Amino acid sequence: MADSISDALLSLALDRGQRLPSLLRRLAVEGLAQEQEIAPFRALARLLVRQHAAPPPPGEGALLYVGALRRVLTGDDGVLSLLDALPLDRKGHDPQQLLALERRFSGWRWRLRPRTDRLRSVHRGLTLEQVIVLPEGEVALFDPLLEPGDPAADVSAIAVELLALGASEPLCWPDGYKLLFDAFWSTYLAESGDHELLDVAPPFLAWRALRAAAPLSLGARLKLFSFAEEVLAQTSFDPDGMRWMSR
Repeated sequence: MADSISDALLSLALDRGQRLPSLLRRLAVEGLAQEQEIAPFRALARLLVRQHAAPPPPGEGALLYVGALRRVLTGDDGVLSLLDALPLDRKGHDPQQLLALERRFSGWRWRLRPRTDRLRSVHRGLTLEQVIVLPEGEVALFDPLLEPGDPAADVSAIAVELLALGASEPLCWPDGYKLLFDAFWSTYLAESGDHELLDVAPPFLAWRALRAAAPLSLGARLKLFSFAEEVLAQTSFDPDGMRWMSR
């Protein structure tokens, strides 16, 4: 089964399947995840594993990997742009807090630069809305745009969308979105064998958290900022150590 869907097949795919967010509506009301919601995240993890197993894109691998890290920091939607957009006043964010975040991101970029062998084709702006769940239980991605990068970028994109849902609907986190989060991470790590991912994921997770925080309510936004600060301070990400969600 193809892992992506062309524009010409969109209507057919939607007739046969559903966009992933639509399958989560019941969970948002009841707060209890069932297999019908969990299974697509296992399938999505397997899809990403297959993609990331392919050879890296052609070109100068070291330069492409370093360029991907640089975009996280200085791209149009990178860390510096996100921090610059925040108000610096009593109702906004403490400049010292933002300076500390910026320095930690920069430190992580230099820490990851030598890991150029991790270069793969990853998605530009992967979202849950792009995921189509088919009746057979498989998933496909509509209109994926690929670019050179670290697989952590894709995994973090999905993980943080679930964290944002949990931050916005905290009562639905313990028995709902957390089960999807756990299934996604455990499946990806088990089937890829890429446990180095945990060592490189923190800056990607924090970057995605800053992006996801912008449109949320104040309470949810502060939770994601707390997560970004906490994960950047870690040497390796622990998917089970989600203390920030209960604060």
